[in-house]
Amino acid sequence: MAGGDSLRQRPRADLPGPADECAGRAGLSFIDPRLPVAEPVRPSLSSSCRNVCPALQRHFEGGRSGLIASSVVDSADDLQLAFDTSDLAADLALAYFESGVSATLKADGTPVTEADRAVERLFRETLSAARPEDALLGEELGQLGESDRVWIIDPVDGTSFFSRRDPNWRVHIALEVAGSTEISVVTAPALRRCWWATRGGGSFESSWPREEAESKGLEVSTTSMLADARLDALDDASRARLPPSAARAPASPLPLVELVRGEIDAFLVERYHIWDHAPWILLVEEAGGRFTDRTGGHAGDQGGGLYSNANLHSHLLTALQYGAPLTAGTKRPPAVTVDAARSRRRDGVPRHEVKCEPRGRGCASAAYRALTGSTYSPLSPRRQL
Repeated sequence: MAGGDSLRQRPRADLPGPADECAGRAGLSFIDPRLPVAEPVRPSLSSSCRNVCPALQRHFEGGRSGLIASSVVDSADDLQLAFDTSDLAADLALAYFESGVSATLKADGTPVTEADRAVERLFRETLSAARPEDALLGEELGQLGESDRVWIIDPVDGTSFFSRRDPNWRVHIALEVAGSTEISVVTAPALRRCWWATRGGGSFESSWPREEAESKGLEVSTTSMLADARLDALDDASRARLPPSAARAPASPLPLVELVRGEIDAFLVERYHIWDHAPWILLVEEAGGRFTDRTGGHAGDQGGGLYSNANLHSHLLTALQYGAPLTAGTKRPPAVTVDAARSRRRDGVPRHEVKCEPRGRGCASAAYRALTGSTYSPLSPRRQL
């Protein structure tokens, strides 16, 4: 479990690198000093990235040391790589956000922007160069490679927020090793916040960029009675399934952030994909909480599930009938597994898109209904992980 305010991490305090350019935070080497130094492997930068963020161009082509492929991989190197790559991606996404983008609808009805694809390409380029043996799985471009080490990417989580200039969107990256999520980093560039966790190492929050920021250890609440609990859920149908004796938390754009801070006690979200859930499952567990998917397991690719503090978890599982046959008339939303998501993007290109103007209320509502099956307005601050 993470410690309290006394726990401090300075993930970059002892590492050089300028903070005044978006590329500066990635000027690190991941070579064991005891081994012969190999030539740097500098990833190429796509034209869309160069056009939006000139500082990225200077980083990759201006003679600075880039991310270097290493023959020695350990958890500290992986965490630093996750930080550096996430920072580059966050800077690029923020440049698009500040410029403004329009959204289209993918075949599954979810919104996507040019930024989503450009940021995911940047993730692919940098991670493939630094860890050529690892596999990647992203929302927009699908899977690349096969390995027991998989980097799971959501380039812009909260695209509906992003496209209408609402700052409550995030950049997700998680590392799964042999089926277990070991590292997660979630960055909210427009909010200037960052959250991360390592398996067995705790969950933390800091301001972003992190160069000189002190990190605060995160802990979920200790509420143990449903009558004292504050619960939240993704949509009205899910909220109706929560125990009536518990209070409903006020609407929030980032309920899982509130959970790991101990501000609410549980969040029920029975939708979305592994790239939405993988980082948060580790963040919640390392903050002392628990997650159970809709089958009664602990996987991020089963269409979501229940996040809560440890004390309330079993009570809520009983109320939700997780892992047990449903009673007559009770339905759960259909799960969308990672395999289904992969099959829809086998060539990395969504097949059908409908142009949509993101700043109009009608378009946002249509995109939200397609995404969740709900009539709840996306202009509310609720409805995001």
